[in-house]
Amino acid sequence: MGMKKGFFFSSDAFIALMLFVVVLLGIYSYMVTSNNMQQQYYFSEDLMEVFSNVRAMDLPEEKQLILEEGLTNYNQSSTISELIVQNPDEAGIIIEELTNGLISWQYGIGLFSDEEEVYNDLENVTSSVSRTKLVKNESIFNELRLEIGVKKG
Repeated sequence: MGMKKGFFFSSDAFIALMLFVVVLLGIYSYMVTSNNMQQQYYFSEDLMEVFSNVRAMDLPEEKQLILEEGLTNYNQSSTISELIVQNPDEAGIIIEELTNGLISWQYGIGLFSDEEEVYNDLENVTSSVSRTKLVKNESIFNELRLEIGVKKG
């Protein structure tokens, strides 16, 4: 009889140990994925703040010249987000110039103005974070949405 009680106690302890390991693995996998999203969250927040607050005249002179030559509607006193909304067809120039060397190759960026694709480098992205802001364009407001995602591989 003593043997049966010891066997059940050992099997209960083994099952409890397995359950504990499964819970630990679940917590670990959650922490690993949430850290990636946190970095994207900060990137998107910082980029949207830069686009909303920095004016074209605040940029270095060489960047101002590139924007002036590449954009149809260029105004030095406009913010970057206003320039993007006013020049949706040429906005890729703005994004590439301002994010070149700023964001790692492992992240993709997508920018959309009123649901129209302005710039998209989101292919092969596993997860993304999105930020939206209203931008005044003359007398109307446009929605500017920025997405940043982690690329596979």
